[in-house]
Amino acid sequence: MEHAREKYEVSERHAYRLLGPWRRTQRYAAIQRIDQDALTEAIIALASEYGRYGHRRITALLLRDGWQVSKDRVQRTWSRPETRGGNRAFGENLTTAVLHAVTDCLLANIEPSA
Repeated sequence: MEHAREKYEVSERHAYRLLGPWRRTQRYAAIQRIDQDALTEAIIALASEYGRYGHRRITALLLRDGWQVSKDRVQRTWSRPETRGGNRAFGENLTTAVLHAVTDCLLANIEPSA
């Protein structure tokens, strides 16, 4: 956008109007929450303990534990790859994925990581 403004010598508002995108969408910067890492760890801990639970039930458990979090935020965190435990087969829960990883390490005589 800066290139267009300098080349045509127009205001920012006029440049956005000419090129088409909304100014707000181009200026958006994601905000990382302070407690995001702690929330991710809590979600992973609960998912490890209750492997069959989905994000809605995990949200209820987090609320019971005192977290002030919405189901939408838990779902966004839940769907991130680091929360899901990497590449897993479709429908495989976290507990099963951990068991498979430990079994693979034992078969390969590798010390499993925590």
